[in-house]
Amino acid sequence: MKLSRLTLGLGALLGVSGPAFAQALPRVAALYPPGARVGTTLDVAIRGGGLDGARQILVDGKGLTATLNDSGVKVDPADQKIFTAKCGMCHELRGPSNISRTADQWTATVDRMIKDKAAPIEAADREKIVRYVQAAARASAGLTARITVAADAAPGEREIRIVASNGTSTVFPFEITRELEGLDTEPNNTVEKPQAVTLPVTINGQLLGNSDADSFVFEAKQGERLVFNCSAYRMNPASQAFFFPVLYLYDQKGKELARNTGYFSLDPLIDWTAPAAGKYVIQVRDMLYRSSPSSVYRLSMGVLPYNTYLFPAGGKRGTTVHASVGGENMQAASVEVPVAAAVGPGARHVSTQFGTFPFVAGDYEEYVETDVRGPQPISLPVSVNGRITDKGADKYTFTVTQETLGAYTFDLFAERIGSPLIPGLTLRSAKGQSLATGRAAGGARDPRIDYTFSQPGEYTLEVTDENGKASPAHVYRISAGPSSPDFLVTASPDNPNLGPGTSVFVQVKVQRQVGISGDIQVTFPNLPPGVTASPVVIPRGQSDAFAVLTAATDAKPGTFAVLDPVASATVDGRTITREVMPYEIYRINNNAQIAYRSNLVVTVGPELGWKVSVSPSSMQMTSGGRAVEVTVKLDRNGIESDLPFAIIGLPQGVQGPRNILFKRGQTELTFTLTPSNTGIFAPQKAGDPVSPSRFMFTLVNGREGEGMQMCSPAVTVQIGTTLASR
Repeated sequence: MKLSRLTLGLGALLGVSGPAFAQALPRVAALYPPGARVGTTLDVAIRGGGLDGARQILVDGKGLTATLNDSGVKVDPADQKIFTAKCGMCHELRGPSNISRTADQWTATVDRMIKDKAAPIEAADREKIVRYVQAAARASAGLTARITVAADAAPGEREIRIVASNGTSTVFPFEITRELEGLDTEPNNTVEKPQAVTLPVTINGQLLGNSDADSFVFEAKQGERLVFNCSAYRMNPASQAFFFPVLYLYDQKGKELARNTGYFSLDPLIDWTAPAAGKYVIQVRDMLYRSSPSSVYRLSMGVLPYNTYLFPAGGKRGTTVHASVGGENMQAASVEVPVAAAVGPGARHVSTQFGTFPFVAGDYEEYVETDVRGPQPISLPVSVNGRITDKGADKYTFTVTQETLGAYTFDLFAERIGSPLIPGLTLRSAKGQSLATGRAAGGARDPRIDYTFSQPGEYTLEVTDENGKASPAHVYRISAGPSSPDFLVTASPDNPNLGPGTSVFVQVKVQRQVGISGDIQVTFPNLPPGVTASPVVIPRGQSDAFAVLTAATDAKPGTFAVLDPVASATVDGRTITREVMPYEIYRINNNAQIAYRSNLVVTVGPELGWKVSVSPSSMQMTSGGRAVEVTVKLDRNGIESDLPFAIIGLPQGVQGPRNILFKRGQTELTFTLTPSNTGIFAPQKAGDPVSPSRFMFTLVNGREGEGMQMCSPAVTVQIGTTLASR
């Protein structure tokens, strides 16, 4: 599993407001139960939408095998076509492909759209639409898988996807533990009639029906410190749209003793010491008494640690690290972590008898902070292992000599190793002057400093917690040494699904680091048969590009491939390659959110609704030259509504529309592209020719996080070299 993360603003991500039609995005909204103990086999219910015709389950990670059970529920394609044609514009009727509801809830939603929103749906079509959404909801609700967890499986999460008729789904994690597990068993709605459990245990639960709550009674000893740790949001951040779990602790008479509405973001935790021996009740419910088939949780109860950490959180390759494991509600314990010389540098997971922890392997000499006050001397290059245990700053001093002048990189790991630290990183001169501050790099909040030392002298590296918090768990690791060229690349969506003869849009973004200023190429190897990818080059000075994946008209539906895209750049004649990090985009309160995934899965599904073509498919332009008329043809295939498109990829210097709209019933339109004397066409000085190059553009329909962004095939524009003087 890839642990590196990339922080990139969402503002530049493509979004066409109000997509008229986009392919339903198969989605796994929940697994129930969402976890299991090693050495067990169980049936898991799969909640979600767009999972009609599910035929295969994909697991990323070792130690877990899974096969799908036959749901026995079929969806009528004719009903689905009526639903697509009549309901493509309705936000609330995006279908079981996007929202998890019961069959009865879907019927009520359809009727409410007709009655309250005056949806233009005749009685005959209403019956077909209701029949479709009910069948689709039941098909999704009835889907199960047989999962077997190996006895020697490493604890931790595995990514699970479903391959269905319309493509491959989004990811939902499945957690593997070594502890005792159990299931929520109804009826246990009230404090008066709870389900009996013996601690320690992890209960896999779900809230179903209006005002559902799950109550569990347990016995505690006087003075026993018990922890109740509920995980829901941490498994599925998108769940915050419909599930906000709350924990309540009661005595046997029903008196409330404690409650929590969010400790790990939205996930609650109660740390409680029993005042007397006896029976007590812990209850899980939604803050607003909502429920959904996707309202699943894992509640760990007992004398359990939390906020656990491994320190130091890294070591030199080819050595054995003597580390300690600590956390809340546990005594620190010593562990030995062997770091094989053959493992690659960077973050990974290591297993200990106390659980699985992120761990960073490196090549520099190791330094572990001491308890002394004041700045601590280090020598570059070095890997620094520290933690913020007191409010204030950790300071490390080092000397740069005339012989060691040059570019250096200081890369801090915190989020990438599971630390609660919100890190600040500052480089200061001997006089305390700030020379550079860290910016987000490998993680969403992990800072990095690239700095070129031009003067010998003494310098200080300063680490703080931006929120002023401190604890033994606030661990960090800094890799400090000479800079080497590097970059990070992401791609979205992580599950492109397309039909024969259609194309989909994949956004590619790069974060350039030291020494990477030129072109970066991205390739998508091992695509399914019949699927091709347009060339992807992120030009010098730019941070984003796109790929167009196109399926041939004879591409076979049902084929898919798990890809590991690769990005490469050439520096001083040497090629540097990096894995591309796929990510999923979902929306909460209309705001786009990112979830990073381990791989990218491309799937050929059935033929989709509309198809669009652009003519000419390639063109030439010269500075100040003739305009090019572009014709776009639309095969609606029964889609009646307006279809908006964004024109993506036109560089500065090409004048033309950025959006076009096919009005209801329209099947062809034209627009004009005109080259100017600016932007990509601008000579460096009067009379200089423009360097020959090419770019691509495409027409995209769809909005990130709300279905597949379908597009036209990529159009190539060749820039000419015989240009008039300014």
